[in-house]
Amino acid sequence: MINTHINNIIDDINKSLFKEPSFINFPSLELPKNIYNPKFDINTNSITIPVQNYEPEDIKISIQNDIITIQGDSVKEDGNNYSKNSFVQRFSIPKHVAKNSIVCNFTKNKELKINYEIKEHENIPIEYPM
Repeated sequence: MINTHINNIIDDINKSLFKEPSFINFPSLELPKNIYNPKFDINTNSITIPVQNYEPEDIKISIQNDIITIQGDSVKEDGNNYSKNSFVQRFSIPKHVAKNSIVCNFTKNKELKINYEIKEHENIPIEYPM
């Protein structure tokens, strides 16, 4: 029963870690494919975000006021063709995540992988009536 309760708490933490994305976009610009579909992995405490249209230098990540902001800006010129892709995605960080443990990596598959750790919780004794 306690394990089920703990697993439910961990699931709630991971589900609330990153809420729906918030985008700044303009109707004339094409949003990056799959940016709306981050992959959450509660077994490894990670989130993977596809960013195929971007190079590592196009991505900026910041943490401020318990919010992770991920910004991508990509400009490509090919002869007479010019394209610009931009996005801003924000996620809320719950209190149970250790902010200093958050690490972001750009993978070979052009995905942004965010790893985090859950803070250690203080054990609270449960008293049973006699």
